[in-house]
Amino acid sequence: MESSFIYHIGGDHEGDSGQEPAAGGHGDRRGFGGDTMAVRDTKCDGNLVYVFFEADLGMGTIDPTPYRWNESGCGTTSYWSNLKYNSGTKLGKVRVVTCVDDAGWDTCYRSGWQYNR
Repeated sequence: MESSFIYHIGGDHEGDSGQEPAAGGHGDRRGFGGDTMAVRDTKCDGNLVYVFFEADLGMGTIDPTPYRWNESGCGTTSYWSNLKYNSGTKLGKVRVVTCVDDAGWDTCYRSGWQYNR
């Protein structure tokens, strides 16, 4: 896949109280917010590209966020900012997934996990 992507995981972290945990603690963070992501079509093969987050909620549960599509075509980049996610439960880690909408199962690539600390 020649499609490239840009992402940022950071921003505000949401917990039960909305306060940062004490030094050395991890708190009970349930999501993230203020994040930005983008996807660029560099292959120019007529296949659409898209990006989304996967949230690991523990116990083997992976929750995908809505897909963000670049439908503008060759050489274009689509951006989304101020993205938020709340799992409703403790969120251990997230990663970015970029995909090409090609024949059969889509071709996808996953980033490394980013721990929600």
